[in-house]
Amino acid sequence: MNAAAFHIAPTARVFSGRSESFVQSGPGSAWQRLTAEDEAKRATGHNRETKEPSVGVYVISTNGGRVNVGFDLWRLSANLKPAVLARLENRWRSEDAPLFSKTALRTLDRKVHFSKSSSRS
Repeated sequence: MNAAAFHIAPTARVFSGRSESFVQSGPGSAWQRLTAEDEAKRATGHNRETKEPSVGVYVISTNGGRVNVGFDLWRLSANLKPAVLARLENRWRSEDAPLFSKTALRTLDRKVHFSKSSSRS
């Protein structure tokens, strides 16, 4: 399915904080709590019955009051339009980036990622 095939906008679900979901990687292995990022990736896709698309977005608080926000559209076979990508990057550069010192900004620039199918900032 390509992005042009969407007739309705995807439903967005936001995941943050401590997850109540656990997974086991194999028989007899230990149970592990899912992260907000894991839950968001699992929530992205199409509903089996209704075929409605949904996107999971994760929000993770970090030290110093910063917040990591991200999503991944890979399971929807959809991509962001170049204009949307440009707006995301411009907002980061013009509004968010000036709030940090130069040394903090260098570190953040390595961690911030915008692509046609995902975002991590």
